[in-house]
Amino acid sequence: RAVQDQVTELDGVLAAGTRTSPLPTFRSLKQQETYPPFDAGSLGEPLPPPLWEQFAPDPPSGFRRRAGSARYVREEQEARAAFDGARRRHAAAEIRRREQLAERQEDYRAASAEAISQAREHNEGIDEFARDFRAGDSESVARFCTLVLDSSAYPDDFPHQTRVIYRPEPREVVVEWELPPQS
Repeated sequence: RAVQDQVTELDGVLAAGTRTSPLPTFRSLKQQETYPPFDAGSLGEPLPPPLWEQFAPDPPSGFRRRAGSARYVREEQEARAAFDGARRRHAAAEIRRREQLAERQEDYRAASAEAISQAREHNEGIDEFARDFRAGDSESVARFCTLVLDSSAYPDDFPHQTRVIYRPEPREVVVEWELPPQS
C-alpha cells in the first residue's frame, strides 16, 4: 500500500507541480516600490500639560476662612511653585518628544528612500532579465526555465536538482533533471 501511494504520488508530480503554485512571471519577480506609512506611535501625540486644578489648594472654608487666609496664601504659593515646576518639566519633555519624533521621521525617510531605491534597482534588473530573455540570451532563458522548475511543488524526498541549457540556434531548451532511483 505504501509503495502504491508513493508511485501514485510520483505519477502526479508533473501535474501537481504545475497546478499547486503559480508559474513565475517577470511581473511576479518584481518588488513593490512602496514602503509602509510612517507610524509615529506615542510620539505623535503631544504630552498632556499639567492643569492648575491638579495643584490648586482647596479654598479655605469654615474655620480656616475665619482664622485668616495666611495659611491659604502660603499653600497657594507652594502650589504655584509646584505648578510652574511641572510646566517647565512638561515643556522640556515636550521638546524631547518633538526631537525624538523628528529623529524617527528622518530615520523613516532614509529607510523608505533606501527600500524604494533597492526595489527600483531590483526591478530594473528584472526588466533587463526580461529583455535578455526575449532576445534569446542563452543564460537568461536557462535561468528563467530554472526558476519555473524550482517553483514547482515536489513530494518529500524527491530530488529536484536540475540543470538547464538553452541552445539558441535550434531554439531548444535542454533540461537535465535528477530523477529518484528505481527503488
